[in-house]
Amino acid sequence: MRKVPIIAILSTFLLCACNRYYVGVYQQRVDGSSLASAGAGTPDPKLKHPPFGQMLVVEWQLPKEYLAQNPLIQLDVIFWDNIERRYVWPVNQRKGYETLKILDEDYEKTGGILTYRARVLDEEGTVFREWRHMLWVNLITAEQDSHSLQSEPVSTPNPGMDR
Repeated sequence: MRKVPIIAILSTFLLCACNRYYVGVYQQRVDGSSLASAGAGTPDPKLKHPPFGQMLVVEWQLPKEYLAQNPLIQLDVIFWDNIERRYVWPVNQRKGYETLKILDEDYEKTGGILTYRARVLDEEGTVFREWRHMLWVNLITAEQDSHSLQSEPVSTPNPGMDR
């Protein structure tokens, strides 16, 4: 019986598992050490009162043909105070990224980011790609009275904000 080298099996698996088109998210802590001036050792007035919170970076790579369908990046975030917010950015290039910063007062108010999901949608709302944090669940809200829900309304940051 002929043995197949482990490298051939591994490289076949890697080639099949990789996808050219994707959406991905990573989370980063924001504090004084994340300022460029802290690493360079240059004077910076922000070092006296540095920002404090979290940042999400949403990256994507899409096929050129998909841009004709006016895609959007939709980021759903659940915070530690059980409030869910939706952020939406239009996509006008094949590759790119957007950042969302939850800093200072907003960070203290919400307790920070608990979990999140990013999706690439076309103009009809069909999901092309999706990325979920391992703790992502659809938040179930109960009506407290006949007019209010526990979640906050949808918010859309300005395109190009926080880059």
